[in-house]
Amino acid sequence: ISYDNNTATAPYIGDPKSIACKTTSGTYVRFQAFTTVQTFITNNPTFPYGFSGNTGGTGGGTGGSSSGVPHVMVVMMENRAASEIVGNTTGWPHVNTLLSTYGYASSFYAEAHPSLPNYLAFASGSTHGVTTDTYDPSVSPISGNTLVDSLIAVNPPILWKHYAEGLPSVGYLGGDTANQGTTGYVEHHNPWVYFSSIRSNSSQYNRIVPYADTGVGLQADLNNGTAPPFLWVQPDDNDNGHNSGTSNDQAADTFVNGLVTMVQASTWYTNNGGIILLVWDEGASTDTTGT
Repeated sequence: ISYDNNTATAPYIGDPKSIACKTTSGTYVRFQAFTTVQTFITNNPTFPYGFSGNTGGTGGGTGGSSSGVPHVMVVMMENRAASEIVGNTTGWPHVNTLLSTYGYASSFYAEAHPSLPNYLAFASGSTHGVTTDTYDPSVSPISGNTLVDSLIAVNPPILWKHYAEGLPSVGYLGGDTANQGTTGYVEHHNPWVYFSSIRSNSSQYNRIVPYADTGVGLQADLNNGTAPPFLWVQPDDNDNGHNSGTSNDQAADTFVNGLVTMVQASTWYTNNGGIILLVWDEGASTDTTGT
């Protein structure tokens, strides 16, 4: 899935902010990215989300069949339109293999520039009027419902976890730990910390953990069978494609390959109809205001 930064109208529903999923019959169904997904998962926690074989419409495909809670991983990448990735086998060889094996959403577009409004919209269905990356959630946390609030509100709760590269500690609610564009944690690439419902609830913000932590990081959770149904991966700016250039494309592609390989080998993926969504927050090639 890639936000393309243009105003083309998506097929089927007339909304450019849509996700396309390929069904087992080979047809594509597009739906509004946040509201429909949030409502459907909340109202149908035991829907058979699993798929058999390579029928997924997502960059990482789907695992084996399952009739339980959906197991979904979102990997949020940076600053590439689909035209910069699809067919670019020099910069993104592994991602292009995933695209040809599984598929991608061809009509999914950014809400705005720069990054933060797109993250907020993905997580909550609205930009909440935020127009810059410098919005400070410690001063003015946003009131409003998020996807993960809806997930834990069902009975039984659908649990979640956010794995961030460079995060200094579990439940960290502070700012950036490095200059943007380098290795380190970037606050505005973590949408959950902007919401009062997360910041005021330790059982929620403690689900935000360092990606590589040997006790509670992603690989540890997959190995231990403790990874919850909804996962969000936040690579640092060396691994998410934030910076331009072929070498940065290749670094991000290598990160994705390692991540997808690890996840697809796990029982989280194979036993639960696992779905991996590779998402780019926005493109930058045709709009110099992108960050």
